[in-house]
Formats: sequence, C-alpha cells, structure tokens
Amino acid sequence: MHSENKNIGNYGEQLATDYLKKIKHIILTNNFRIKKGEIDIVSRVEDIIVFTEVKTRYNRLYGIPLDGVTFSKQNTIKLIASYFIYKHSLYNCNVRFDVIEISLNYHDDSYKINHINDAFR
Repeated sequence: MHSENKNIGNYGEQLATDYLKKIKHIILTNNFRIKKGEIDIVSRVEDIIVFTEVKTRYNRLYGIPLDGVTFSKQNTIKLIASYFIYKHSLYNCNVRFDVIEISLNYHDDSYKINHINDAFR
C-alpha cells in the first residue's frame, strides 16, 4: 500500500505543478528536502515565494486532504522554508504557504484541484 500511496502522491504533485505553471507560477524546485522533511513545490509568482504542500486523495475516508496538513506539518514546512530562504539568500522576499488539494476519481480518471492560497502563516 505504501508504494501505491507514493505513486498517488507523485501523480498529485505533477498535476499540481502543471496547474501552478498554468496560473503563471515559476517553479523553483520540486521536493525540496532536508533532514527534517520536504516541501512539495517551491515557486515564485510576482514577488512572492510560494511554498506549496500537495495533498492527494482518492476518497474522503481519511478526511479532506487539507486535514493532512496538521499544525505539526505546518511548523515543519515553515522550518524547511526558512532553510530554503537562507540557502538561496532570499531574505527580502514575501513568502506564502499554500495547500493544493487534489481529489481523484477512480471511475473516470478525472480530478478536482482546490488551491488554497495563504493556507497558513
């Protein structure tokens, strides 16, 4: 099951990356990783560096995708974002934390994207 979840997650991240490009985000990196964890997508739109967590689900059995971005996960994302800013000397940039929920449909391979701007601070 873990492998299937990873494949679903990777698929969702690709859909989210394609979506962000369509709405004029410049993708800086995918899966920015340090020892403490990773951020799915780092992008820039206008003068804002956007750190995006992607949550993909086939059903609501485990709650809505946003429920997966717990307070602890938010703190981890903020820590990793701080390191990204430090590593790339982006001290004077505006920062935003977004969540993209992707709901997949088993029956017809369709999906819905819900982009939550400024999901947490």
